[in-house]
Amino acid sequence: MLKVELIYDFDCPNVSLIRKLLKKALIEVNLKPHWIEWNRSDKQAPNYVMKYASPTILINGKDVGILTSEISGDAACRIYSDESGKLKGVPSIMQIKVAILKRMPPQGSK
Repeated sequence: MLKVELIYDFDCPNVSLIRKLLKKALIEVNLKPHWIEWNRSDKQAPNYVMKYASPTILINGKDVGILTSEISGDAACRIYSDESGKLKGVPSIMQIKVAILKRMPPQGSK
């Protein structure tokens, strides 16, 4: 079973788009579009979410971003590099799908 988490800041301009991409990616790999969301300013959020900039998707605790050196807990928008090297405020749908597929349990395992 996958644990999918979305970490964000309340005022992040990329949250709506990353939610749409995450939902689409999960559906395209035949999974229920379900995840946990953590607002970094919420006192109930676990401490580890503070080390990620907004927005970040974790799949089983692993960041979907290609350039993991970009991880920053600063109160700033996160930048992703897509497959062609272009910088964007969200990961590509392909990056999300690849991260999901890499972390899916093998067929037949529970």
